[in-house]
Amino acid sequence: MPSKGIYREDFYFVANKNLVKNSPKTLKTFLKAIAKGQKFILENEEESINLVSQRLKLDKELTALIWGEFKFQLMLDQTILMSLEDEARWAMREGLTDKKEVPNYLDFIYVDALEQVKPETVTIIR
Repeated sequence: MPSKGIYREDFYFVANKNLVKNSPKTLKTFLKAIAKGQKFILENEEESINLVSQRLKLDKELTALIWGEFKFQLMLDQTILMSLEDEARWAMREGLTDKKEVPNYLDFIYVDALEQVKPETVTIIR
């Protein structure tokens, strides 16, 4: 859910390798539910603002004020890989890891379920 400003904040869904291997249908069902939620947010802005402000115990007016700053989108794009790689380089430079090479994050990303649910949102270069 990146914002429109100079800073982009993403939220990732992380799954155990065993879940990915043994329950790909579960992942597909999960992503369908997220896509349905995204559609609801886009089609029911006022109700979504009410739900979020209540659930997070935020002032409704403040929530409504900042709502437009967010882009609610289920996606897997190249920026995600670039961010992970940048953070790996930073961690190596700062001595936070003993690794000397940036991992190939494609080895850790399972695109199949999202490609089945919303193929147009997968723009990651492989």
